[in-house]
Amino acid sequence: MEPRILAIGNTYVNLHLKCDSLPTPGKPTDFSIASYDIGGAGFTQALTASRMGGKVTLITSLGDDVYSQDVVQFLDREEIESNLSIIKRGISTGIKVCLSDRTQKSCEV
Repeated sequence: MEPRILAIGNTYVNLHLKCDSLPTPGKPTDFSIASYDIGGAGFTQALTASRMGGKVTLITSLGDDVYSQDVVQFLDREEIESNLSIIKRGISTGIKVCLSDRTQKSCEV
């Protein structure tokens, strides 16, 4: 019998942006979206437990945007139940922005 695990915690999107140089106050910086992935303590715990063989349910809160659709689809592919999670109308899924320049210096905002 598989262990049943309940993970409760946050889920957000890590948006990775590339720029020539990290921004400084008063100086605009052009950037491009390099990639994005899913993070957050609750999400990471659920994913780890599932990949170790557990039957996992994740309770988290998401916005009603395209990112939440991606999160739910990813959880479905990983066979992590998310039917107890909350989708908040009119709110965006949490986003953490990670900037990196061409020298690989980085910062999170």
